[in-house]
Amino acid sequence: MGATDPVLASDGIMEAGRARQLLTGALLIAMSTVAFETTVVGAALPSIAGELQGIALYPWVFSGYLLTTTTTAPLYGKMSDVFGRRPLFFLGLTIFTLGTFLCGLSWNMPMLVIARLIQGVGAGAVMPLTLTVMGDIYSIQDRVRVQAVTSSMWGFFSLIGPSVGALMTHYVSWRWVFWSNLPLCLLSIMFLGIYLKEKISRRIVTIDYAGAVTLTAGLVCLLLVALEGGRSLPWGSLEMYACVTAGVALLVVFGFVERRAPEPILPFAAFRLRPVAVGNAGNVLVGLTNFVLASFVPLLVQGVRGDGATGTSAVLTPLASAWSITAIVSGRIYLALGFRMSAFLGTGTIALGCIGLAMTGTNSPLWVISLAMGVTGIGLGLSSTAFLYAPQGAVPWNQRGAVTSSTQFARNIAGAIGVAIGGGFLNSRLLEAAEASGATRSEAGPLVSQLLSASNRAQIDPVTAAKLTEILGSGLMTVITVLAAVSVAGTVLMIAMARDLHPAHVKTVDAIPVHD
Repeated sequence: MGATDPVLASDGIMEAGRARQLLTGALLIAMSTVAFETTVVGAALPSIAGELQGIALYPWVFSGYLLTTTTTAPLYGKMSDVFGRRPLFFLGLTIFTLGTFLCGLSWNMPMLVIARLIQGVGAGAVMPLTLTVMGDIYSIQDRVRVQAVTSSMWGFFSLIGPSVGALMTHYVSWRWVFWSNLPLCLLSIMFLGIYLKEKISRRIVTIDYAGAVTLTAGLVCLLLVALEGGRSLPWGSLEMYACVTAGVALLVVFGFVERRAPEPILPFAAFRLRPVAVGNAGNVLVGLTNFVLASFVPLLVQGVRGDGATGTSAVLTPLASAWSITAIVSGRIYLALGFRMSAFLGTGTIALGCIGLAMTGTNSPLWVISLAMGVTGIGLGLSSTAFLYAPQGAVPWNQRGAVTSSTQFARNIAGAIGVAIGGGFLNSRLLEAAEASGATRSEAGPLVSQLLSASNRAQIDPVTAAKLTEILGSGLMTVITVLAAVSVAGTVLMIAMARDLHPAHVKTVDAIPVHD
């Protein structure tokens, strides 16, 4: 073995040393690609939608990305349990890099949505496999220490990301919000090629293509209803009923397929374990809160208040940075207090922040909104660690990829559905208001999009602009209020369901990879 070759201890955990440090560094670079994307793009998207005249497709930029990330993550996770983490990592990073390049190349909103779909297919591998490999090579006690490093990295991007996104949008071009991530993508591919090495005993397997197809198709049908209801799919129409019926039927079929599949992409058997089931219930709240706030609070700041991309940076930075900084200590809190108390503290703080945000008005000082976002970020930092460690610690190596992916699945599907429903609700109200002001249906979408562009906003009739702004503001506050109610319900659920779970790291029992 060479100096940089990983070595496994007797329990399957990699021995401490230079090899593990270098591999950890490579994993952090891979994680950085998604961290940069998440924190930088959010501040720019309202301006992008305004420039590309695509407010109607604004929710699809988020939900499309989350849809493909969500539906591919379980497949990547399961296949990594069979074929190893390395080949799936490279496939995901390559697709993510291609999607990132195409995002910056987009000339209209449909093209941007397609590019984000491609980007999401790649992102479905990056985050789950990074967390899975971390779970492979570190015991839970060591993972707590590594958590400080990963959280510091997220904290760095959280602090600079929104500001970088706002500055690039204002002074250069929003396209460089995407293209500036390309060097990091290429670097991560190179470093993982050098330091992530493994040998997996091959075995004949059956890939669950039927499960992947039925899951994706079912989610697409339901997201179409959420996003296009009241627009291209009129409420109560035959087309809407057909989409709902098809979506529900496909998901039911997916459930039957998974129960019979020899290698299911979602490990339903693992969900019988209480740490996995309760942890993923908590991940639903984490994902819903994160993506709904990251999607719609920028609309509140730019579309209603008119603060521009710098204002968006001011409210997104506290959310992301508080999450990252809190996550540095959340692992130790988890070990000291156990699962139930960690889950209660996390979800309770999320609820407190969301309630505070719902109580603010559209004319509240920006620092008040930022403070509420920061409190919510603290709750997300406390929750996310507990809801990852508990499921990971409950299963052996040959199930950890699938279970880790299921935690990302729960977060992303909740976020995708939440953004889709909120976006469909806002689109419907705004288009009705635009048509009521005298615009035709074809004119209504571009008219609403002008609200998000500082240069185009002045071209709208002042009375119409005031009316649309009022409708947008009240709609956004409704979405945030509903989120606050859901977060309170999530806290109550954790109190009721999460008895004191304190899972130790489960030693791998088979399918342990041999690193050389």
